[in-house]
Amino acid sequence: MNSGRESESLVSFEVDGSTLSVRDKFGGGIQQFEADPPLVLDPALEELFHFPVDRAVSFDGAEFNIGQHDSVLLRDETGEVTFEAAEESRTSPPGTHYLEISGSVKAYVRIPDAAVTLEYVGTMYESPVRVKLSAERTITVGARSTHSLPAATITVPDDPAARMEAFSYLGSSIKEFSPERSWPTLRGHPPRILRGEALEIPSVLSKPDTGIVVTVPETHADLYRVAPLAFYFGASIEPGTEPALHLPNGYSESLTTPDRTLEESVERIISACFLLDTLARQDGYVPIPTREYGLVAPHLSFYPESLASEPLGDQLMEQLEAPMQPVLDALPRWPVTAVLRPDPSDVTLVPYLLDSMAHISVAEPGTVSSPVTVRDRPTKPFAVGYSHSTVPSGGVALDDRAFERELNETLPVVDEAVVAVVTDDADRAELLRSHLEYAPLRAYPERIAVHADPTTDELEGLFESGADLVVLDLSATGSTVACADGPLELSTLSECRPNVVVLDADRTGESSVASVVDAGATVSLEAPGVTSPDPGLRIVGCLLRGNSVARTAELLFDPSEYRIAGVPTEMAVLWDTGQNGECYVIDTVAPGEHAAEFVVTPSKPLGIGSVHWLRQDFSPDEHQLVGTSIEMAEHLSTAQVVDLLADEDVVVVLNGEVYADALPPTRDLVERSAARALRSDSGDEPTDTELNERVSE
Repeated sequence: MNSGRESESLVSFEVDGSTLSVRDKFGGGIQQFEADPPLVLDPALEELFHFPVDRAVSFDGAEFNIGQHDSVLLRDETGEVTFEAAEESRTSPPGTHYLEISGSVKAYVRIPDAAVTLEYVGTMYESPVRVKLSAERTITVGARSTHSLPAATITVPDDPAARMEAFSYLGSSIKEFSPERSWPTLRGHPPRILRGEALEIPSVLSKPDTGIVVTVPETHADLYRVAPLAFYFGASIEPGTEPALHLPNGYSESLTTPDRTLEESVERIISACFLLDTLARQDGYVPIPTREYGLVAPHLSFYPESLASEPLGDQLMEQLEAPMQPVLDALPRWPVTAVLRPDPSDVTLVPYLLDSMAHISVAEPGTVSSPVTVRDRPTKPFAVGYSHSTVPSGGVALDDRAFERELNETLPVVDEAVVAVVTDDADRAELLRSHLEYAPLRAYPERIAVHADPTTDELEGLFESGADLVVLDLSATGSTVACADGPLELSTLSECRPNVVVLDADRTGESSVASVVDAGATVSLEAPGVTSPDPGLRIVGCLLRGNSVARTAELLFDPSEYRIAGVPTEMAVLWDTGQNGECYVIDTVAPGEHAAEFVVTPSKPLGIGSVHWLRQDFSPDEHQLVGTSIEMAEHLSTAQVVDLLADEDVVVVLNGEVYADALPPTRDLVERSAARALRSDSGDEPTDTELNERVSE
């Protein structure tokens, strides 16, 4: 249910001979199917599908191929997974089945009353999947836009009353206002907002009819604070002297209390209802039991899944009365919390922030809270962004131009990414090259090039066409970078290809990190020692494992050491297997015994609300929400820790030290780390040998 969805079709179907192409208008992707001609399409009902789709068509046939994709799952009539397509042939029992195709377009195929055989025609994930039916049937293809782009742009004046009307359309991108909207692919990007002389709301948008109303005073600050409620609940925003949440059944919840501010109330309501929605999905499209269900459900007076089919107002009544502490204890870490100014110009940032479900605070210039303080909140965000001219260390200087750039870029997969490490120190360049010879960057060493003392032409070439990620150890003031033959002004580049640029904090002014984004990067990080073998290789190793820039900085540096500008959730690369931002935190508890927990952070492929299943012999057989950590069922042996250090998919934090390709994974390395940790726990001082070993590492 959502009359707030855009009326214009988000996906299209085109036939060219034997090829059916499904295009995502607001996601930019294409999914192709090959079938025997003549391929004749007929309109089909979207209601035929177990999962929500934006549009559907059908054709008759008994065999077809699925083109480039990320994965193909066969599900039964109830939505349960039967099997995944593999290189060997697999056949289902007769019945009605759904194919779920993940890729640049979210596509589904309904096959009625047939046995279905799937097999790759070549290498798994790299070649088409051949689909054979036991008899000719009417095959129905449906697709849902990933909706990663705004479908329309709303223009707003600076009048708060007009902005209240505009904010009431923020939820128009959400596919349905059931607990399923806690899945990131069912939320969609809110419409873009620009400042103008008069309110203009495009006709393709319609206001959600959830019946939820939020009242706040007519101030820019309070409007920003309640924007997450407008988006996630499809709430209308109306003027009122006291901030309150009003449900269709007449119940009202005050949003300010003697114990909580408006910001705190909104954060608690969004966080708690979001988590309870993920539990209610147990009776939804994909009934996946998560460990969080077991942590929270026993403390509730209702079964979370019983709310799945209830009207939104009734769901909220139950959720608002749930005991808060068990819910807060089970919350995933949030991608972003934003601190905005009470300024009308910050309105343009709001839709980009809501796309990642950001919490929003407001602070006057000079009164902003530090990132450390913000991270003390229940949601513990990975990144804290600011719109202020002065951003505290450890924070992110938000830039709406960078968000707009991010919408239209395509990140490289890791084995296609080009990394340029640039320094004007010839000895350091040679040292880096020698480290790259033995550092375990197995999947991509040939794409990491070290450049020493570049000229302006050479550096210009790297920025305009040569690299996806640039690590820059050159003196810089603002956007002016010192090269061997003189200064290069980055703002004069015809284009800026690297979406991620890392600067050495010891050689740049405070304005440089933002100036690089002004010049065209999507995100920049300023941190110390970025081209020294340690932490230089660790920075590259973390980024090339699909971690966001903010997560990489958090892993490697104290908040006082770094600054970020641009899009805090931006990544340098994507793992083509979808394993982004995976991390093991391992602590030695006894000789040969290591306690471990697994952390998976939100990313572009796995937004907040996604579910992850770690399949290891030593891990609990449980699904976890992205953004949470899960303890391993048993202590790991030293050999198992060595294997994890050698795993190119993950980052390992071993006894407080981050190991991400800087050192070869060996038993000796683990044993030395364990000895140091156990000695530290006992209160003994490190020996001279141990100090020398630590320096050499």
